Formats: sequence, C-alpha cells, structure tokens
Amino acid sequence: MERAAWRAEEDGLRDAVLHRDHVDKYRSHPPNVLERYLLGFQDAKALLRTARPARFGHAVRNRTHCQTSLGRIAMAHALPDSADHHAYDSSLSG
Repeated sequence: MERAAWRAEEDGLRDAVLHRDHVDKYRSHPPNVLERYLLGFQDAKALLRTARPARFGHAVRNRTHCQTSLGRIAMAHALPDSADHHAYDSSLSG
C-alpha cells in the first residue's frame, strides 16, 4: 500500500510538470493513495509557481516548501522498483 502511495505521489509530480491531470484515475484507489497523488500534484504546482518568478529576476521563493518537495521526489526515486519510472521518463524526453 505504501508503494502505491509513493507511485501516486510521483505520478502527481510528473503530471503537474507535464500539465496533465489524472485525478479521476485515482478516485477508485484507497483514500490515502488519492491524497498522495494530490500531494505530489500540488507540490509540483507550487515548485513551478516558485520557479517562474525566479526566471524573471524576482527574489520571491519559498525554500522550505521547495526543499521538502525535492526531498519527497528523491525519496520516491529511491524506491527499489522505481527504475521502470526512470525508463518511462527517458522515453518522454525523446
């Protein structure tokens, strides 16, 4: 169950970056898996909002939130079975 939750969070992160929304796919999953998808999705959206002002020279950043989100991403990628996700990411980039 925890592995499914981590996968859902990783999917949420990826979907937000790629401007997709698969929340309907997770509605049939247990509530904690749906929550983790939404957490990943919201974290990535926050990172994108934080990064956008930095590109234009603004000094507005929420470092604590970014560090927490990046830590979650690193933990998700450290899962033993996440190698298939890396292959998926590579296929998306070309």
